[in-house]
Amino acid sequence: MKIIGENRYKDFFDQMIYSYGIDEAVVLDRTIYNAKTFATLDLAGVGFGFPHQYWYWYNGKDKQDLSPEQRYKKLITDIRNASYLNHKSHVGNEAYEYIVLYYQKKLYCLYYKKQFDTLGQVILINEKTLQTIYHHKIKILYEFDSQKPLTNPAPKKLILFSQTHKMPYFVLLNQHGTTLAYTQFFPLWTIHQYQIIFDLVETYQYIENFILENIAEPSIQSNNNKITAHGFDLKSSFRHAKK
Repeated sequence: MKIIGENRYKDFFDQMIYSYGIDEAVVLDRTIYNAKTFATLDLAGVGFGFPHQYWYWYNGKDKQDLSPEQRYKKLITDIRNASYLNHKSHVGNEAYEYIVLYYQKKLYCLYYKKQFDTLGQVILINEKTLQTIYHHKIKILYEFDSQKPLTNPAPKKLILFSQTHKMPYFVLLNQHGTTLAYTQFFPLWTIHQYQIIFDLVETYQYIENFILENIAEPSIQSNNNKITAHGFDLKSSFRHAKK
């Protein structure tokens, strides 16, 4: 696989090209993460669905008095509610925001505590702050019982967008309940404990196979050629055999 833009955009599995070699025909192009590309993406009705059984309204108890499941429910409630309020609002003394990661036809919920500057303005997620202020502070939301990442099935239009642009993963922002495209590259290695979620070799192999599948040209082989390619003789096949 060949990676375009690796000098500016890096991810944790990039080193694997030295083990697998560079194939000029299989290209992962990260320079396409821009506003022009995402302008074609219809996000109407797209969002992350939180499971209703985990909604929990904080009743003023000290967090130390809550059970692990209550703390989990409170976390989800805080993430949901803080995202609908203005950027200075604090729910339970914590200001959260979440973003949605698309990967392998699934949606993952990534959340983080908002960071504020000296003027009290929220510091936004961007290419620079992902590698500094928010580096490894973005966490993935796990399902309480299984302790596996909580996911939603991705809508077909996101899957098609991913395949069309050969973009194996990207993120969407949430702004007061509205889903917006994040028009920059979001590296997986900025996620807290990413190595537990994403295996190095498996991730590389998946992305390489994903690109291979989506650069394959549609077959222009005729039906007759397809039949003979499988070892059948059109003249002596049973359909033409004399009775």
